[in-house]
Amino acid sequence: MDDDFELEVTDLDTGETIRHPLAHNAPAEPGRDEDNEDNDNDDDNGNDDSDEVTPDPSKQGRPGRRNRLRAIMVAGVVLLAVALVIATNPAANSALYTVFHFPTPIPSPTPLPGGDIVYLERAAPWGSVTIDGKRSASANPGTTISWIRLARGRHTIAVSQPPFPALRCTISMPARLSDTCPLFSPTDNLGEQVGAGPDFPGGARFIDLGARFSLLPRDAQDALVAAVKAELTQPSAPVTLSPGDHYLRDDGTLAVADTTLQASFIPTLLLPTPEVASDSSSCISFCDISGADLGGNATWNITVSMIGSWHIATSDGQVVTESAPMYMSDPLYEGFSGSLQVTMNLLWTGRWQVSAQNGYGGEWSPTCQTATTMASVDLEHAQITILGMNTQDGRTAEQGCVVEITPSDPNASGPIYLLYRFGVLLAANDLAHRTFPSLPQASPAEHTATQRLLAQSYSP
Repeated sequence: MDDDFELEVTDLDTGETIRHPLAHNAPAEPGRDEDNEDNDNDDDNGNDDSDEVTPDPSKQGRPGRRNRLRAIMVAGVVLLAVALVIATNPAANSALYTVFHFPTPIPSPTPLPGGDIVYLERAAPWGSVTIDGKRSASANPGTTISWIRLARGRHTIAVSQPPFPALRCTISMPARLSDTCPLFSPTDNLGEQVGAGPDFPGGARFIDLGARFSLLPRDAQDALVAAVKAELTQPSAPVTLSPGDHYLRDDGTLAVADTTLQASFIPTLLLPTPEVASDSSSCISFCDISGADLGGNATWNITVSMIGSWHIATSDGQVVTESAPMYMSDPLYEGFSGSLQVTMNLLWTGRWQVSAQNGYGGEWSPTCQTATTMASVDLEHAQITILGMNTQDGRTAEQGCVVEITPSDPNASGPIYLLYRFGVLLAANDLAHRTFPSLPQASPAEHTATQRLLAQSYSP
């Protein structure tokens, strides 16, 4: 029986309340004289003849508060039981979402194969990368392949690669829409040379770490342009042409010297265009090709464009040719670009260190680049197969370049020698003349220049 239970009986005839032996007395009211009430219940002998027990308010809590506490406890037990049923019974869970029109919970995404692998691309090799504040041996931009493996959850990647802006972003495994790391797809970038190669896992992601010429501060851009210009535009060192030597006129037509002349190479570097991003397909010079590992060198790489021309004058300074092109005006060479593309290897050590590189990982030469392009066209036109092609340039552009071709014909008497000088490709030995009868034959002085360059290639 509840201690707080109260029973009240009313006389239906009189309407008066009838005290019942099971009913408790009402709690004492504040200020009421309890001693007097006790005396009233004593008989003449001082004995208490009442069957009722008057509760002590000081020893008993308020009935309303105790009822509310008990109701809260009962409701909590019921809710806990319902929650356990829903959690352990999928059918009940589904029914609950249907009845109350709750949104259906989205299941946790399942990572794709390789989804925990992230490749770090387009980075400066001198930079440092941390994930959640720790460095990883595999997350090294100075290696051919830089990558990290993610545990489940959200991670913070921080990249420092001065003078480029620092990068701090989040990436998750599985991937989340709230991730902030800049991702790119190699398949969306024609010509992109990704260190991971073509066999990377399908679920792998690629982070663009932002080594971009366009992202460099302006002072760092200016310093880089100045360093590249100093490397590619060396002061000219004029070379003497003897009578009978070949050169080009301003219109690209062939000319033969009838007197002693002086020839100089004039390089002109094409500067970056501020309104064109360096990673844009419209970029012409100072364009990003980061992500490529050329010649085994872990460097930041860009391509720059330059124009070369030849200046011919008499010994007393009279100009014969102001600015002759790099190759002869001939239908065979139609479609040749008017500019030279140069790959620059770059390092930052507090200042820029730059070097030019050809497509084979060797030292770049404007004359040898032009010579191999022209020789390749001539070989294709003559339908000649070869075993190999080597080049040897001079210490200056004015000294020219020798192209040494090994024919695949076992009956060939030796290699084919072609000499490139002042825009003209020359047959520099008898086999070359027989193989390419349309090419001009080298003069005696040009034969001597060829042998000098070949001897230079074997000298220390």
